[in-house]
Amino acid sequence: MNKKIIILALIIALLGTASARYISISTTSTGERITEGDSTIIGVRLINTGDEAAHDVRISLLLPAGFSANELKPGRMEPDKPYEGEFTVSIDGDVTSGTYLVAILTDYRDANSYPFSSVTQSFINLGEMTYSDISGTLSKISISPEGSASTALRIRNQGDEKRNLRVRLFLPRELATDVETYELELGPGAQEEHRFKISSFGALAGSTYIVFASMEYDEDNLHYTSTTSGMVEIVTEDEAPAETEDEGNPFGFLGGLDTTLLLLIGSFLLLVIIFVALSTRKFLQSKNFVSQDKGILYPTMKSKNEKQRKDIGDNPDAERGEESPEGP
Repeated sequence: MNKKIIILALIIALLGTASARYISISTTSTGERITEGDSTIIGVRLINTGDEAAHDVRISLLLPAGFSANELKPGRMEPDKPYEGEFTVSIDGDVTSGTYLVAILTDYRDANSYPFSSVTQSFINLGEMTYSDISGTLSKISISPEGSASTALRIRNQGDEKRNLRVRLFLPRELATDVETYELELGPGAQEEHRFKISSFGALAGSTYIVFASMEYDEDNLHYTSTTSGMVEIVTEDEAPAETEDEGNPFGFLGGLDTTLLLLIGSFLLLVIIFVALSTRKFLQSKNFVSQDKGILYPTMKSKNEKQRKDIGDNPDAERGEESPEGP
């Protein structure tokens, strides 16, 4: 009997160990500090820190216009065995100098051929390194395997000049968004919030994905880029928060307006309300409908009872209904 219990416990332990197997691929990159000429090399290093082999591993670059590169195919990656490779990036001659974002997309499958992916970032400094005036933050969200939620991208212009930005959200293949790119004009010192609706597209519960947004602009024949990262957790249906429209913004219909403009509109409306209130009070005072000293709204015309009291004061016998005696 004891032997049967021990064997059953061993089987349960083995099943638990098998169900806990996972793949986790970490990606790092290297490159020239300053790129001169029409090509450059980006090195990548991948390592599977999980306990299960990754299959059909492929690495590709998501590049801006004017750049192109080859694809790397490591194939099968065993746990704790790193892979190193190089991309040769070709650059067109008419590309403006400056800092450009390079997104590194890694695709792989597990033992059951279920697809996974991850996206990380690197940079190319063409001709010279530029430093952007734009900063941003991207909120963390949790969604179910078939759900969606909105992540908030908050952007601020820390410079003294207006910037015409091109904004893009980078996601792994298991996630999708309603609007991937948009353009924005941001004044000096201004800030704005934009919400991206992110939906799960085959992501499994328990997975965690890094996502990031780029904010780019051009000035004086130079290209500027800044990025910010966020996190998307895939949770069970019970753990997923309820979906809300325009979360964090009580005025959803004004969500696309610049914050400075919203403050100006609010100040203007407040002045209008004050003006209307003062004008109404002045009008009522002119019509004797408002007490000058107490500001209480009531008509100051004499009431019937007040007139009767005055008549009684002039003629005390009037209150008893008696007529005044006539003289001789």
